[in-house]
Amino acid sequence: MEGEFLTSKEVIQLLNISTRTLTRKVASGDLKATRKKGKLLFPKEQFKGVVEKQEDSLSKMNEAIQNLKEEFRREATKDNGTIKAMERLQEELKREIEDKRKLLESYSQQIQEKDKNYIDQLKVKDTQIQELQKLVDQQQILTKQLQDKFLLLDQPRAEPVKEKPKRKANKKATNSKAKTQPKPKGKKGFWRWLTE
Repeated sequence: MEGEFLTSKEVIQLLNISTRTLTRKVASGDLKATRKKGKLLFPKEQFKGVVEKQEDSLSKMNEAIQNLKEEFRREATKDNGTIKAMERLQEELKREIEDKRKLLESYSQQIQEKDKNYIDQLKVKDTQIQELQKLVDQQQILTKQLQDKFLLLDQPRAEPVKEKPKRKANKKATNSKAKTQPKPKGKKGFWRWLTE
């Protein structure tokens, strides 16, 4: 702004209008303008209200910016406390994770040792089974050899069995036995006894 007049560019910036709108306002008489050396010049007096409004809005904007800065600082200090709390929590979590990792490693070592012992026991049992299998194989070989030797032995010849001749029964002996022996009591004897 030079002196008591504003150029058209300054008015356009001040009012935030286009060049065409400026020429229309000048033609309608809303804005007072004078021509000097072919340039339009606008007296400052007619823009006092606009300048004051802009200055007020600028001061309000500056106040709002200051308020935002202060609020941001307050939030940053609050956040700084929360950030520190989060960092402490993160450190605690890291320690817990490290403890769990160490515990897992110890469990893993114990499992590996148990697996190793189990594998060793399996190897011992496997060798025992192999030895037993060898013994069974040797026993089978011995039994086969015994069977082969037994088959090579001379077999005794089987003699035909002679039947003993049957004796003829002596009639006299059987009759005398019948007389001396009492008759067995059976049903007939019982009925006889009942009827007597």
